[in-house]
Amino acid sequence: MTSSSQIPHTQPLSATRRGETVRLVQIEAGRRLTHRLAELGLTPGVTLHVVHKNGGPMLVAVRGTRLALGRGVAEKIQVVPVSVPPSNGRRAYTDLNHGAPESTEKVISDQ
Repeated sequence: MTSSSQIPHTQPLSATRRGETVRLVQIEAGRRLTHRLAELGLTPGVTLHVVHKNGGPMLVAVRGTRLALGRGVAEKIQVVPVSVPPSNGRRAYTDLNHGAPESTEKVISDQ
């Protein structure tokens, strides 16, 4: 595994703010958790949008679905901010959802 200090400007997903759009750089976890997150669509290069962050699990939008990630898991996911220009004054979140209807929400925790 590569240390996050070797990848410039990364931060844990847990350090992002509500409404922020980020790109996943790497997951600093064991094989089992890394594999489980990959099964849910969290792979390097994917864009995530922080939907909810107010105590408890974080809610992120990724690949047309929403995932609730426990704080411990979010701490292991290294991300970089991305600049997604809003269209017509609206947040770029709709572009990340690929026009999908309300999606299934999944809860992930490291417990």
